[in-house]
Amino acid sequence: MKITLFVGELFSSSTTFIIRKVKALAERGESVTVITSGRLQNKAHEEILAGVKNIHVISIPADKGTPLHRFFVGVWLLIKALLKSPKDTYQFGRIALQYDAWAPRLKSMRKLLGLAGLRSDVYHFEFGDIAVQHLDYLKFKARPCIVSFRGADIDIYPLVHEELKLSYRQVIEHADRIHCVSQATAHQVAQLGDPRKIFINRPSIYASFFRPTSFSKKYPAIIVSVARLKWKKGLTYALLAVAQLVTEFPDLRYIIIGEGPSKDELMFYAADLGIQNHVEFFGRASEESVKETLDRASVFLLASLEEGISNAVLEAMAMEVPVVTTDAGGMAEAVTDGVEGFVVPRYDPGALAARTRQLLQDDDLRKRMGQNARQRVLRDFTIERQVQMFLDEYYALNKPEKS
Repeated sequence: MKITLFVGELFSSSTTFIIRKVKALAERGESVTVITSGRLQNKAHEEILAGVKNIHVISIPADKGTPLHRFFVGVWLLIKALLKSPKDTYQFGRIALQYDAWAPRLKSMRKLLGLAGLRSDVYHFEFGDIAVQHLDYLKFKARPCIVSFRGADIDIYPLVHEELKLSYRQVIEHADRIHCVSQATAHQVAQLGDPRKIFINRPSIYASFFRPTSFSKKYPAIIVSVARLKWKKGLTYALLAVAQLVTEFPDLRYIIIGEGPSKDELMFYAADLGIQNHVEFFGRASEESVKETLDRASVFLLASLEEGISNAVLEAMAMEVPVVTTDAGGMAEAVTDGVEGFVVPRYDPGALAARTRQLLQDDDLRKRMGQNARQRVLRDFTIERQVQMFLDEYYALNKPEKS
């Protein structure tokens, strides 16, 4: 089967889960074409895809730069498109003419021309906002197609860009199926379109890689968070929680793995709270480094204000680290309160601290919840389960309709 995935900036540090999906599909013998606006620059991603066949990457230039730059990019794309498929190029011109003004016509053409000659059995837009960026192709060419919604694309972006709601309605109307990562996300999407199109396929990880070496997570207490340093991750509340614990646990270490625009702000909060000697801003880390850190962790802390389902939490669970998480998005669907960890309300550092304290004080509880967590991942969140469910959807969309 020929599968085309539209992914935006595929090779950014936050899309490793997409890379793993691409690899898993290709290893099953499927032919995978990836439409991206980036290039393969991440060494970790190069290692993941090394030696894997049946993967083709099409990089479409971002619609940025001066008018002159965009003009020459458009000419270059037009020449390439004419050489690949004059028929597609002509059809793309007809599609662009639906707009009244020249600026949106040219923008539409620049998006479409890079896709000339593309043929696939199924098209999957991996994020809702990526589907909007390619809306003309989705509406007129991408058949059959699936669109994924993963959290921020439905929870946050429409609040910032209100016009997205209208665009999402069009996306849902023209898509054959809508994939959501959680029931919470599905509920949001169902308010904008036909809920009968929705199916839920939760995130996944490689549980064979994220495997604990031994249960040795004792003092000094180590709390770990893995997250982009952005407001929605709620790390200010995590720091407030840690500030309530350091007196009782003087050797406590809080390791934050990740980079992002809020780093300076968070470093200030740690210093202002007097806990800078307990907090380590680890920065960006390889999967191997994340695994090694989790193997020493006592508790994984997720203080998010918005989530789909956190892959970082699933990795911690696979490493038998109990989780204290907020109830943001679909997190209560991944962590059963009192079984694999604890689920607390958002914006409540006191609750985060209380549940973390409970785990740090009880080795047996930590061990039991950690073991429960790995079993939950093996049951519900493996890459094998996720990819098979996607393949079932892809093949179902290609079955001939009964007359």
